[in-house]
Amino acid sequence: MKATDSAQAYALWNGTAGMEHYKQEHDMERMQTLKKTARVLVYLLPVATLLAGHASLPQLPGLPLLNVVLLLLGACFIVYCVGSRRFRLPFGHAAPYAGVLILLAAYGALSLLWAKNMDYSWNIYTYQALGVAAVLCMAAALRQRGQFLRFLDVLTLCYVFTVCVGIYEIFTGHFIFSPSNDQLQLKNAYGLWFPYVTFNNTNDYATYIILFFPFAAYTLTERLRGLWGRAAATALFAAAMFTMFNADPRILYFAIGLVAVAFYVCMAFKPGAGRYARALAGMAAAGVGAVALLGGTMLIKASVFASEINSINMDNHSVSERTMLLFATLRMIPASHFLGVGVGNAAQLMGYFSASIKPFNVHNMTLQLLAEYGILVWVPYVLMLVALLVRFFRYRGGAFRQDALASLCFALVVGLPVIGIASADMTHILAVWPFFGLLFVCLKVLYPYRPPAAGEKARKLLFISFIDFGDFTSGSSVRPQRMAQAFGKLGYAVTVLSGLQNRKRQRWLRVWRVWRTLRDDLPDFCYVEPPSGPFFNLCDHLLLLRLWANGVPIGLFYRDAYWKFADWWGVKGFKRWGLTLMHRFDLIVFRITCTVLFFPTQSMADLFAFPRKAVLPPAGMECSVPPHPPAGKALYVGGVSHFYGTDMLLGAFAILNEELRRPVHLTVVCRKKEMGDFFEPYLGREWLTVLHLSGDAALAPLYAQSDVALYPSRPDRYMDFCMPVKLFEYLSRALPVVCTDCTEAAAFVRENGVGVVTPYNPREYALAVAALFDDPDGLQAMRAHCAEVLRTKHLWRHRAAQAAKIILQARQPAPFAPQPAD
Repeated sequence: MKATDSAQAYALWNGTAGMEHYKQEHDMERMQTLKKTARVLVYLLPVATLLAGHASLPQLPGLPLLNVVLLLLGACFIVYCVGSRRFRLPFGHAAPYAGVLILLAAYGALSLLWAKNMDYSWNIYTYQALGVAAVLCMAAALRQRGQFLRFLDVLTLCYVFTVCVGIYEIFTGHFIFSPSNDQLQLKNAYGLWFPYVTFNNTNDYATYIILFFPFAAYTLTERLRGLWGRAAATALFAAAMFTMFNADPRILYFAIGLVAVAFYVCMAFKPGAGRYARALAGMAAAGVGAVALLGGTMLIKASVFASEINSINMDNHSVSERTMLLFATLRMIPASHFLGVGVGNAAQLMGYFSASIKPFNVHNMTLQLLAEYGILVWVPYVLMLVALLVRFFRYRGGAFRQDALASLCFALVVGLPVIGIASADMTHILAVWPFFGLLFVCLKVLYPYRPPAAGEKARKLLFISFIDFGDFTSGSSVRPQRMAQAFGKLGYAVTVLSGLQNRKRQRWLRVWRVWRTLRDDLPDFCYVEPPSGPFFNLCDHLLLLRLWANGVPIGLFYRDAYWKFADWWGVKGFKRWGLTLMHRFDLIVFRITCTVLFFPTQSMADLFAFPRKAVLPPAGMECSVPPHPPAGKALYVGGVSHFYGTDMLLGAFAILNEELRRPVHLTVVCRKKEMGDFFEPYLGREWLTVLHLSGDAALAPLYAQSDVALYPSRPDRYMDFCMPVKLFEYLSRALPVVCTDCTEAAAFVRENGVGVVTPYNPREYALAVAALFDDPDGLQAMRAHCAEVLRTKHLWRHRAAQAAKIILQARQPAPFAPQPAD
């Protein structure tokens, strides 16, 4: 009977486990299918954006192809996030830059509230929002170099299609897609028609040609390799430039030269770039020669170059007009109170800021964002471009082809503001937005995301502190240094960020140095020892956010909560209000970024609502203390105040020595400026010595000569949850502690048997000290027990090991970092 029951139970268990295993495999297959579907849709984005204004589903003629692709992509991402329970987009190192574009889209929607012409502004904003969506989809879906190249394959085919259709339109005047601009029905100065393809005017066409040719050439040389690749790239360059010159884009020629110069300058800093640069220069020379030959033999008039270069001067009406547009844009800044005139409003308001021109588009993406979005949004956009420039310029990779890709991106970002100078309202050319997506994907390809190691493999630690290492004058400076040393002794490679936060310039520089190292070398986890007060420098908040965004688990020891208690906090008025706000802002950042918050005691942890909390009290240093017979000496090291029980302590030893006739000498080590009037009645008495020392070396002889240590703090709501460092400093010297009944400190002394606990009363305290000295053998045994308790479970290495274990076990996935490669 029992055997049958066991067999049934095993079959039931096996069936349940098998079903669960099957369900997991099915879910994984479904997730993989979703990811592949999303990538296929992203591969279609170049086609969808190029044909956005001209292609829609037959069943839904009012829904453009791009909208359909983006809606399907959004659905894929949502289903994937819900299924995998990972509500984030894997932007990797492109996350902060993607955040800037999200800010653009969000502020654009807000600025619709003050639109002058809602229909026009909504039209412009729709293009911008769709473009940002396309960028984000590209940055989220393309994770590997192979996927990036497949996307470039489709983009190159679209580019070849654009160039071929442009040549066809130049010579025939037949347009595949009906142009919305009547000017495109006219012939240019060479007796040929303007190329149009799918754009609204020739400047848009030329902008597309400039921005995406380098990526098309890179794809051809990568895919075909050798002579065939260079020949194909040269031919495409000649054909693209021929169509661009016939588009009559005027000053865009300057952009071509600027991009080329920027590329070669960047290449000059790449090791071994000479041969590669010479090959590219030969390709460019061959392409320019081919264009000149076409211009001289196929056009009725003189060479394209002769006519076009002659038109590039400030007498040219188009150039002069754009100069006026620049000044009109700058006049909009103070007029709009630096908040921008609103999306689409630049075209409506331009006439008010320039008497020389009619209402006209800004003709430049950077200028348009400055006018319509204002300084507050324009500055992050410019900072994004600067950061991209620095990132791509400094890239050093193992494969030279990737170095060339970084140089290519650098050159295009340099030329982007100039490229837009002749583009009609560049923010609403949908085919241009994927350029930002390409930059973001290049970041992921060149800087592949390496998630921090977990578990036993985690060896790299970023230790953030707010003190100068080497200073042991206070408990707040002891703990961070002891913890850093303990992590090092456990075998972790510790990178220490130190420095006082009131030295603002020095602190920002040190944080910046750490910030730069995070680009290529993420720590496996981070441990923070904050100051007693709030963070004064925003750079520290930003560093925590950066670590969190990259999936680095963070443990932070919340040192003190005195700001919650009026009696302890000697700050009043406006300063108190301001510091309280700073503390609360810190807690908001900690809640977002920290994997776990450590507190010195459970009582203090109960004061804060945080998802993951742990207790991490202070600890001591293992040291050898030679035994000696009791010498009748007691030691107090620390602050002097009413809260620290100084008055009670002195009264207790007066009773002990003068009333009870028990000669026990008291040594008090404190800061001279804190003495106040506490010692006035007792100075000069034989049983009292007051010293002003600091540092381990100076205090070591006092510890060695003493028999017991003292902790006389006054019990109150604040002191009840404190766990002082000095308690463990005493134990490090094998000194039993006479402790008042402060809740947490008293509980520690009782549980570990490392001293005696007494009520906060001078006579009771005196009797407790006397009881210890009445039993010399017991006192010696207690000293040995103190050393043993410390050695087995209360050393700094125990705390460091505990902290590392909790942080790594509680780690959470990065909110923006990509998942591991498929």
